[in-house]
Amino acid sequence: MLKSEQSVEGNNNLQAGRDINQYGISYADAKEIALDIYRNELPYLTKLASDKAWERVEPVLNEILAQIHQKKPEAINEFAEPEVQYMLGSAMKTASSTDDSVVHDTLVQLAVEHVLSEERSYDRIVDGQAIEVLQKMNRDVLRSLQELAFWNMDCRFISEKNIREYLTYGQYPYKYANYLNTIGCAKPIDAAYYFENESTQHELAATKIQEIYGKYLHVDVSRMEDIATTIFEKVVDKKVFMEFFKTCDDRNSRWVDCLRTILLPYAPKFNNLLDKYSLISEFRDKAFSSIEEIILLIKHEARRINFNLFDYELTPIGYCLQHHLPALIDIHNEA
Repeated sequence: MLKSEQSVEGNNNLQAGRDINQYGISYADAKEIALDIYRNELPYLTKLASDKAWERVEPVLNEILAQIHQKKPEAINEFAEPEVQYMLGSAMKTASSTDDSVVHDTLVQLAVEHVLSEERSYDRIVDGQAIEVLQKMNRDVLRSLQELAFWNMDCRFISEKNIREYLTYGQYPYKYANYLNTIGCAKPIDAAYYFENESTQHELAATKIQEIYGKYLHVDVSRMEDIATTIFEKVVDKKVFMEFFKTCDDRNSRWVDCLRTILLPYAPKFNNLLDKYSLISEFRDKAFSSIEEIILLIKHEARRINFNLFDYELTPIGYCLQHHLPALIDIHNEA
């Protein structure tokens, strides 16, 4: 059982039933603290259920400890903090309820970041909330969260291959959109797609896809560099556009935002703002797939396009969760 006692003249703290020396705790101490929290969080399970729960929890706990030791060994002292102990209780309760490796891996990443973050920092608070919400999610819900993130440019695992696979297999089930909204991971932004005919819906979706993923649906990369150099040769040299492609990849941002950022220092060289945007449009038209080509891609690749893809955006908790997903969840099976 947990015991909370105030420190005596600042020399020692008693937490989780153990003495914690002010100069630090060992990893054995940290694991024993976690064990005491676990026993307190799950006191009413039968012997069989308790054994099964611990089989799930122990590898997660060991991995959390190992990663903390690897990244910042002294951070293990955070196990003495109530804020971290509350988080560990939530994490172990979630780990005990499922043997899903995706949930476990996500838990580890969230817990480690929580421990490494500063006390009561924004990251630590959001990580803690994400861990609590994760208890209400299974792999299908997480997959839908990731797909929502994918179509809103908030996903780490983006490539032309993945875009085509999402068009073919990704469905982003609408029932999960409502659920993600209910548990605080997503929120609706605009229902305009509901009221359009199919032809307009395709055009709207293609425009959005081009805006977000234009740099992945394009002509050959070497040709793109030549096109960029030709269009902007009077104002920007080729090295700048090499930086443009690198910036897009590093930031995982919309290509047009990256392009505007790269061109910003060269604003005086343009005749006017209209001239700059005209050149950006020319670059888009020559280097990236056109709206018409993307519409054909949608019609060819998609078994059924879901036009609610862009009607939700992630909340800070939703973004935090999807950012800590260890990989792109398999989308080839129906959710």
